[in-house]
Amino acid sequence: MNSQSNRFSKIDAQETRLLRCLGKRIVEQAAKSGKSIERLAYEAGVSKGYLYDIVKGKGNPSLVILSRIAAGLDVSLKELFC
Repeated sequence: MNSQSNRFSKIDAQETRLLRCLGKRIVEQAAKSGKSIERLAYEAGVSKGYLYDIVKGKGNPSLVILSRIAAGLDVSLKELFC
């Protein structure tokens, strides 16, 4: 493996960990607020399928989407990050 592909594999691993952690935090905050993922998706203005992808660590949401999710959870954007 050359140095460039090694660097990208490290970045991919970091992104995967970040997205999984983000998904976990969203689920935790939703549980705290007593909201289902379906209700949160509605309040955030995203499809429930997309929000499910995000909480599974498979979606890569934009900052705007994360801001909507945080607002739906009534938490700061900062609270969604590990």
